[in-house]
Amino acid sequence: MGTKGLSGLEKIVFGSNTVSVVKHLTWPVICVPPGKEYGHGITKIGFACDFKNVVETTPTHFIKTFVNEFKAELHVLNVDYHNKHFTNDMPQQSALLHTMLEDIKPEYHFIDNKDIEDGINDFAEHNNLDLIITIPKKHKLLEGLFRPSSIKQLVFHSHVPVMCVHE
Repeated sequence: MGTKGLSGLEKIVFGSNTVSVVKHLTWPVICVPPGKEYGHGITKIGFACDFKNVVETTPTHFIKTFVNEFKAELHVLNVDYHNKHFTNDMPQQSALLHTMLEDIKPEYHFIDNKDIEDGINDFAEHNNLDLIITIPKKHKLLEGLFRPSSIKQLVFHSHVPVMCVHE
């Protein structure tokens, strides 16, 4: 799906068709920024991961199949700022994910940035990623009203296509 459509206040108040589709459909959706073309195919894929409940929330079979189909590199991206979101179980969750994905030999990148979406986008642009895979998380009602959705921010501001894959 393309991400061009509503602008400014309309995006905030009404959202967009793309974000609505991502939230309501259960199969993968690729959100493509305007003007993006693939002359060389998909060779470098980023997977945005928060290292929370990785066994339950990471669609490893899908990710491995997708990466293998394109014979691509996988880069696991975790964005934090001065370990603000670090929890005691993150090393264990990281180890579990490493075990789950070990046969496709991903590279892990821990990005220090105040803004998760900016950290992912900066990494994607500086490392020539062709696609970012993310898992939309369900937010509590009040959080959803007062905090912009990470997926929405990532989809609207990324210069790299974003594939949203549900748990």
